[in-house]
Amino acid sequence: GAQQLLARDAQVHPLRHPDARERRGNHADRDEPHLRLEQQAREQERGDAQLFITGLPHVKVALAETLLAEMRVILPAILAVAALLSLFAFRTVRGVALVAAAIAIALIWTLGAMGHSGASLNLVSNIVPPLIITLAFAATVHAGSEYYESVRQRRPVGRAEHDGAVASVLAEMGLAVGVNGFTTALGFLSLAVSRVSAIREFGVWSVVGVVATTLVALTFVPAALVALGPARRTPL
Repeated sequence: GAQQLLARDAQVHPLRHPDARERRGNHADRDEPHLRLEQQAREQERGDAQLFITGLPHVKVALAETLLAEMRVILPAILAVAALLSLFAFRTVRGVALVAAAIAIALIWTLGAMGHSGASLNLVSNIVPPLIITLAFAATVHAGSEYYESVRQRRPVGRAEHDGAVASVLAEMGLAVGVNGFTTALGFLSLAVSRVSAIREFGVWSVVGVVATTLVALTFVPAALVALGPARRTPL
């Protein structure tokens, strides 16, 4: 029946885990043997019989599909919460947009690096995107709070005075943000010596995410504040 079909087809078309070069290719081509086997087995066992498919290749594909489905729900939910918290903290469109842009840049850098290297998400490294969102949110809110506090005290009236206020904020918080990012990266880097490959990957990509969020907070955020010019309103 279905077991013989699966065993015979698996011998003809072995399902093996793709290497880094294959992972950069078309995911549909990679999953095609798995889908074909499942469809043929279901056709073989038509009727009231229950069909159970097991094996490491099937588990890997099912796990990848589950992780992607969860990411489609979890990431938008976390981003929505971050936007609401930013709106509550700053009460300005500028503040919300700044936080959203910083998170997006840090995510694109980190996930882009993972995709370029051929790395894939697993049960442990799946935590990296929410971690990046949290770190980027915290760093950007810190920078934005310092900025609005400086604007409230200095009350710059011109472009030059506003740029000076941004430079002052960067000078005051730059070292603290840099040291915080450095110590956080060291903490995650300690996981790179683990014997478990999933934990090693999580540690390495967490370091990449921490570096990305730190660079965004020290470069993009001040540059965006300067480009936007003096704020028309500040949080109460």
